[in-house]
Amino acid sequence: MKPSIAAVGDQAASHWSLRHDWTSEEALRKANPNYGVSVSADFLKQQILEARQQAAKQNIVKTKHLNIWVGASAAWMNMEAWSKCADPSLTIEEFRGEECWIAGDLSAKVDIASYVRVFVRKQEGKLHYYAFANHYLPEERIIDPRNQHYLRWKTESQLTSIPGAEIQFAQIKTDMLEDARRFHVRCVAFDPWGALQLQQELAKELSEDTVITIPQQTRYLSEPMKEIEAAVMAGRFHYNGEKPLSWMISNVVARADANGNIFPRKEKPDNKIDGAVALIMAISRAMVAQPKSRSVYASRGLLTL
Repeated sequence: MKPSIAAVGDQAASHWSLRHDWTSEEALRKANPNYGVSVSADFLKQQILEARQQAAKQNIVKTKHLNIWVGASAAWMNMEAWSKCADPSLTIEEFRGEECWIAGDLSAKVDIASYVRVFVRKQEGKLHYYAFANHYLPEERIIDPRNQHYLRWKTESQLTSIPGAEIQFAQIKTDMLEDARRFHVRCVAFDPWGALQLQQELAKELSEDTVITIPQQTRYLSEPMKEIEAAVMAGRFHYNGEKPLSWMISNVVARADANGNIFPRKEKPDNKIDGAVALIMAISRAMVAQPKSRSVYASRGLLTL
């Protein structure tokens, strides 16, 4: 049975879009015969613009407006833009005494654990984020021949080796308390499923108000994910170029729901995202801490005409 003319047209448009730049106006015209007539050209161009800025929206645009078949999941981060945010000259010592937001994803005891420190500076009226990550892994995982990337990062001092077969949180606690001495730590946030004892010990050393848990739910993580995306695209995000965090960021997939909310996920168990989740949580706390602009009514009240 021969395919219909319409089906052939759809396939041709799909194949053309796959071979060419899907963000181009030419691709939109090929995939939308009524481009500029029944389908608004401005609307389609705006959809492309948003998809280029938010990787999580790319699959929606490709399937709905370009007839391109894609997988169920979409990469969260535009890694080309992310790489441009790397500054190898950046050091955490530059931030001594400044406000700091810390978050850790320490739920795995036999695999990688990460925590991230975030600092905020304002430049030309805009918030810039500076992130530094620590990563920990049991020695037995590092020497596994299948984990050559871990061994390389250890050699490059981008990964801390923990003796034995499982994570011992004593080293992480020591490092976090050292951070508290060097910086003005406003918050230490954790995934509620991991390192409960460590959280309790830090709460005694710091304060119960400082150490919190963040539920791993869309309503807590979607907005900071979008803020990180926006900051990366605008050049307001900065990190020192370390490889483990970049790898974890590249492993995050996110599919937008009907309301445009996103949530960090991974496609395979070996695609670790611990550092990425820690970054998202730290950014969420830094966002909450920023002063909100005051309404004019707060200072002068309502005027009656």
